[in-house]
Amino acid sequence: MELNNNKKAMIEAAFIATISSFFGISVIYIPVLTILLFLLPVPLIVLAVRQGTKYTVLALIITSLIIGILTEVVFTFFLIIIFGPVALIMGYYIKKKQEPFKTIGIGTTVSALTTFISILTISAIVEFNFADLIGETFRSVVEHQSEMFTSMNVSITSLNEIIDYLTIILPGLLIVHSMVITFINYYVSIAILRRLRFQAYKLPRFRHFKLPSNIILGSFILFILTYLTRFVAGINYEGLYENIKILFLFVFYLQGIAFMRYMISKVSIPEFARVLIIVLLIIISPLLTLISLIGLIDSVFDIRKLREE
Repeated sequence: MELNNNKKAMIEAAFIATISSFFGISVIYIPVLTILLFLLPVPLIVLAVRQGTKYTVLALIITSLIIGILTEVVFTFFLIIIFGPVALIMGYYIKKKQEPFKTIGIGTTVSALTTFISILTISAIVEFNFADLIGETFRSVVEHQSEMFTSMNVSITSLNEIIDYLTIILPGLLIVHSMVITFINYYVSIAILRRLRFQAYKLPRFRHFKLPSNIILGSFILFILTYLTRFVAGINYEGLYENIKILFLFVFYLQGIAFMRYMISKVSIPEFARVLIIVLLIIISPLLTLISLIGLIDSVFDIRKLREE
């Protein structure tokens, strides 16, 4: 019986490795698929939940060998470094049936760390600053399209200031990106596991999303420590402050959107109308600060009473 189970797990690992390899190679020859590259951990997460870490590591090794042979070793290395640890960690925590948003939080941390490690490694190898490269690329675009922007009454100086600001907050944006990607990977993986009828995994409702109860104290301490860095030589206080601000603005924004979704669910309207309202709240950018403030208030007073539950 155990031999049959091992054989089944080996076959599934080989199948997942084939799918992952095909997808990883496809993005090179079909560039439009690059926007879906962030879904690469999904089959590996599903494998980790169904068959365990050992077979997922085996699938990762097979995947890296196939992609490495058919493409470039460097591309394969960074693909595995960025997505491999995330798949293993998230698969492990889902298998252990940990709290969904705890799993997402840990996955976000791992994703951000592997992303920064990859960027620092690339920067060390080719001897350039990643943030500066991004900034110079955008400035080059602005310079070449200066006539078009001028005809649209868009100030080139203002565009350069925006580029400078984006360069400063790039680390924060990368962490936000990791958080969004982890959210999507988690929900897609759980949806597939439910479809496969593999144990009783529940798809967490976003309206029940809540930040840790100590988030307020933690954010206060972090802002105080950030402020104190202005008195430390060699530390870019303004850049650090802007990145911390972006991170907390986003996490409270998530809680604010979850709160709005929770309140809308109490109203007797069609589901498509609820979804439309949430989409409008997300795309209307001037509401970002207001929704973040709502999320902050909900974190302090637990208006939805989720902690009691």
